[in-house]
Amino acid sequence: MPSITDVVRSEACSGCGACSVATAGRIPVVLRLGRYGAVLDGVAEPDLVRGSAVCPFADESPDEDSVAAQHFPSAQHFTAGIGRYETLTAVRVNDDDYVRDSSSGGGTSWYVRQLLERDIVDGVVHVGRGEDSLFGYRVSYSHAELIEARKSAYYSTTLADVLNSIRGDGARYALVGVPCFITGARHLASQDKVLASQLTHFVGLVCGHLKSHHFAEALAWQTGVAPDDLKSVDFRVKDPSARASNYVFEATSSETGETLARPSRELLGANWGHAMFQLKACNFCDDIFAETADITFGDAWIDRFTQDWRGTNVAVARTPIAARIVADGHENGSLSVEPLSPDDALRSQRGNFRHRWEGLAYRLYQENQSGRWAPKKRIAPSLNHLSARRRRILDMREALRTASESAFQHALEQRSLSPFMRPLSRLAFRYTVADKGLVRAWGLRLVPQKLLSSLRDSVAVSSMWKLGQK
Repeated sequence: MPSITDVVRSEACSGCGACSVATAGRIPVVLRLGRYGAVLDGVAEPDLVRGSAVCPFADESPDEDSVAAQHFPSAQHFTAGIGRYETLTAVRVNDDDYVRDSSSGGGTSWYVRQLLERDIVDGVVHVGRGEDSLFGYRVSYSHAELIEARKSAYYSTTLADVLNSIRGDGARYALVGVPCFITGARHLASQDKVLASQLTHFVGLVCGHLKSHHFAEALAWQTGVAPDDLKSVDFRVKDPSARASNYVFEATSSETGETLARPSRELLGANWGHAMFQLKACNFCDDIFAETADITFGDAWIDRFTQDWRGTNVAVARTPIAARIVADGHENGSLSVEPLSPDDALRSQRGNFRHRWEGLAYRLYQENQSGRWAPKKRIAPSLNHLSARRRRILDMREALRTASESAFQHALEQRSLSPFMRPLSRLAFRYTVADKGLVRAWGLRLVPQKLLSSLRDSVAVSSMWKLGQK
């Protein structure tokens, strides 16, 4: 039986939609409990084979090393964890007004604008505001459309509909996506000559993990906007008086049009290290720097950059044309560019690698020991590389992941946030005790406030930079 059946059965499907496009929709991708996933009920064997060939988590599809070797055979450098590349830099757009409304240094939106202006592509396939949901994949054909849709969207999406909508229209497209989506689209293009001729540029995003829709809803509810009244969110509002990692979260009400805001560090679930609302597929991913993309952008969570509120991008250019575009930006003054060492780039995602590589080896070991299926990865199953304390922390993080979804479902049914806040605050507190120590976990309890609020604030260390310094 093709391993896509194991992917779906094990909830290791990220919802990318490559299998659906490869089978002309005979493998549907549907939204359930706030996340997209393939449904294989009644799917014929030939379509399961086609789906497995393009699924980024199936054993039949090539791994990221193989895909990168095919597309970047002459890349000058290779570093494990980063992949093949031509240049490795830190970049920021030299327009503070532009950067203010960008998630980080503005590198991703700046780059895809260059692709349009240089007539390298006709359109950009990327995530933006959705029609029937907060976010979804869409196509932009102009700079104005790109500007409207920039900023990070921590929200489950799928490529299925948008790729079907552009297939065969004769236009050239750049695709922006997280690592598994880029790899799935690469696999799809290898099987589909029409899409291969259209998807001509792949722009990757460094990824910590994917979130279900409930992540946005939980944060918004804590600001005062309930899920059934939620019009829009902004995950990363910058504060010029604060560090690059100190974001404000905003939620806008459909009924009143009012926008409410709170610092992300005050919101339970916003701490990336807690993995609340994380898709289970991310437990089985070893690609952090989108190693199959022509260029990858991420946050430069490095000490010398985090002091600057504007934010800075890590840029990994894997093709000569991508490296040339970045260099041209530096030469014409539109982009600040600074060379990075591989160690700096890896350090920018230190906590991410700790969870996604060291933790993956442990999770693969657990699956093997239990007799459960797990995808073949570039990381070998292992137990002895981790201390008992570290294994306990990983187990608690997985408990937070699963409990966050079940508790939030209960909160939705009860139309009250309490069924989520009470149990998850307790779990998060225990996690912080195990990870940071009792003094750190109880520090904010000295502030006179209600017990629940105290628990929430004591564990809500929100930034990925803080996670990276553990």
